[in-house]
Amino acid sequence: MTFTVAQAVRNAVAAEKAAAQFYRALAVLDVSPEVRGFFLEMAEQEDQHAAAIEAGGKRLVGAQLPAQANMEVRGVETAPEWLIANDISPEQALQLARDNEYKASLFYDSLADFCPEPEAGFFRQLAMTEIEHAKLLDEVEI
Repeated sequence: MTFTVAQAVRNAVAAEKAAAQFYRALAVLDVSPEVRGFFLEMAEQEDQHAAAIEAGGKRLVGAQLPAQANMEVRGVETAPEWLIANDISPEQALQLARDNEYKASLFYDSLADFCPEPEAGFFRQLAMTEIEHAKLLDEVEI
C-alpha cells in the first residue's frame, strides 16, 4: 500500500462516511426517540466531517485526492460486526460508538506521526474532533 498524504486524506474521508452509515444503523435499534435522533444527528455530523476533511485535504495537498480508499476503513470508527448482532442493547450501542470515536482519534494521531507539518497538524485536529465526539457520547443517557 502506498502512503501519501493525499491517500491518507481519502482514507479518512471514507472512514467518516462509514461512521455515518454506522450511526444510521444504530438509529434503527430499539432505542428511545431521543437516542434515535441523537444517532441520526451524529450520522449527519460524520457526513459533514467527511465533506470538511475532503475540502480541507484538497487544499492541504493542493491537488485532487485519489478516487477511493486503498485500505479497509470501516473498522476505523465503526464496528461492523456489531450491526449483525441480534441482541445488542442500546447501552452496548452507545458504549460501542464511544469506543469507536476514541479508536478513530488514535487512527488520526498515528497518521499525524507519519506526516510532516502542516499535514501532521491537519490529522491531529481530526483526532481532537473524534475525542469531542466521544465526549458527546459520554453525555447521552439511555
